[in-house]
Amino acid sequence: MPTAAKFVAALALAIVMLVATVNYIPNLPDGTQIHRIREIAAAIGFVCGWWIIGPQPGHTLAESLSNGLKGALVATFWVLMVAASFTMIQRSIRMMYDGVMDAVLGVFQQLVDFGSLIFTPGVLGVVVIGGMGVGAVARATARRWS
Repeated sequence: MPTAAKFVAALALAIVMLVATVNYIPNLPDGTQIHRIREIAAAIGFVCGWWIIGPQPGHTLAESLSNGLKGALVATFWVLMVAASFTMIQRSIRMMYDGVMDAVLGVFQQLVDFGSLIFTPGVLGVVVIGGMGVGAVARATARRWS
């Protein structure tokens, strides 16, 4: 059932993921094709905000901050997984893998490679602080319109 807290959490986490992705793109190696990663990150942020943060905005501030952080980290994982899968598909089209198992392992290798680029203050700070902020805003929205 749609609630104001779900909508606000979804919209806020979509914005946080968009800003984090914009900060993440300069960390990628030269020649990396990004295509529509900003839009995909915002969509994943919207879905994670709706399904993870929105339904349980938290009774206390600590619960809401924790819930917001959890939602932001889950969204970050899925954005990285989508980017790694897309890269694996591009590489498999170019016949860069010997078999299916190499392609599956290639997804996880790309996930580790892309994940290692997150550990910069501009990206990690936006995800952590932004996620906790989304949790606090969702709590305030739930208390206001419940």
